[in-house]
Amino acid sequence: MQGELDPIDSQGHHLFHVVVQSEEFFRGILEAFIALDAKAVTVLEGRAPRTYLQRQPLFAGLLDSDENRFCRIIIAALDRRLSNEAIRRVQEVTGDLRLCSKVHFSVQEVFWAAGALDW
Repeated sequence: MQGELDPIDSQGHHLFHVVVQSEEFFRGILEAFIALDAKAVTVLEGRAPRTYLQRQPLFAGLLDSDENRFCRIIIAALDRRLSNEAIRRVQEVTGDLRLCSKVHFSVQEVFWAAGALDW
């Protein structure tokens, strides 16, 4: 039935969100996902929250500008069986993620997904 969400393939994929504040790490992390044939890989440009807050009159003089600070967000869907390998490959670039201050890495189970992107 159209419009209802059945948890089809709920065990099949993980969704990765990787926030990278280092140009040095970015390319290697992106290449790790591409090499593992990740589906629907997308890169977004991010900014620190203070960039937006400093434009508000209340905060304008209180916050320093972070306009030029590097921030990229990699979002990728990957076969669940490759998740540990993805983490290993990323840590080959960054070192231990628990100790890395320039990368935030999270993995979520996908309940439902549909569609495809053609890059």
